[in-house]
Amino acid sequence: MIEVACAVVFFEGKVLVAKRGPGRDEGFWEFPGGKKQENESIFKTAERELYEELGLSVVSENELWRYSYNAPDKTKIELIFIRCNCGKFTPKCSEHSEVALVPIPELTYYKLLQGDFAFANWLQNAGR
Repeated sequence: MIEVACAVVFFEGKVLVAKRGPGRDEGFWEFPGGKKQENESIFKTAERELYEELGLSVVSENELWRYSYNAPDKTKIELIFIRCNCGKFTPKCSEHSEVALVPIPELTYYKLLQGDFAFANWLQNAGR
């Protein structure tokens, strides 16, 4: 199984989403993150990925939700949504074409990847 940290950054009452740049799933929005490395906690993964992808320094707080699915090659993927705190919001896109701070009720208006869409629905219904 591959574990993927999805960073959920709350800032000024909104949530960060990022639009994927050229390549796989181009044009889809997501909660940014990436694959957990060996001997790395899922919380450190979220922090590392946010810094690598957007130049944001965040502190992971807690796990919010999980979503599992099988990739086309039958590999099991587990998305782990991690709440992150961001003191200074100054993102710089390197892998994404743009970022947005979105009110929670508007998240599902975005063209989100499947697991991210499921999480957005959960977030709207279950709590922040």
